[in-house]
Amino acid sequence: MHISLKFSQELIDEINGRLDIVELIGNSPKVMNFHSIGNGNYAGHTNPNSQSKASLKVNGTTGEWHDKATGIGECLSIG
Repeated sequence: MHISLKFSQELIDEINGRLDIVELIGNSPKVMNFHSIGNGNYAGHTNPNSQSKASLKVNGTTGEWHDKATGIGECLSIG
């Protein structure tokens, strides 16, 4: 059985407006070494074998994030 749900953009925007993406991602048990890299940006990693220790990037201002290790998240370019 497959159930497909559709939500209005208004509801999606309201939920996004209530979320603190930095808190949500930073408290995830899958995220390691999560820290501020300045200007509202954060870095960490989800792979225990990560060499860079910064494959996960989060922009706390825009709510964008991207995990290079998994390819999941919004495309984001933070130095």
